Amino acid sequence: MDFKVAGTRDGITALQMDIKITGVTQEIMRGALEQANRARNSILDVMLEVIPESRSELSQNAPRITSVRSIPRRSAWSSARAARRSAASRPNYEVQIDIEEDGTILIYATDGEKAAAGIAAIQALTKEPEVGDTYTGKVVKTTQFGAFVELKKGTDGLLHVSNVGRAALATSRT
Repeated sequence: MDFKVAGTRDGITALQMDIKITGVTQEIMRGALEQANRARNSILDVMLEVIPESRSELSQNAPRITSVRSIPRRSAWSSARAARRSAASRPNYEVQIDIEEDGTILIYATDGEKAAAGIAAIQALTKEPEVGDTYTGKVVKTTQFGAFVELKKGTDGLLHVSNVGRAALATSRT
């Protein structure tokens, strides 16, 4: 019999049993559970000596799964898909991105630095532009009253002429 038990001092949280014999009795099960309890408590004692309390933060070297946010709007959903393709196509991110049916974006990374880079890429592509945000973008059209700047793929913003500095105006006229 292959018997695995996981849990805390308060009880069992999971168990798995592969039986290669027939006729497992209550006595055999009771003995296996008692032996597993002693072993689990012994392991927990050793762990407690090494790490006396839970850490407040996850180690930067630990793998992680991060949930970015839920995306309610369809346009944001397509932006998330674009972000997924973008992050997946860049080897320096080294993350896996899944988009759930409800729009939640999950980012799987092998460490904190890679997770942060993946999260930043997703947020940059899925964030809804707001008044006051600062962007670097390509001017796609100019008018008498300002310029339309591509904030992200599929989203342009108006840069009103009153918000353009003299140096920028002089550069654009030459």
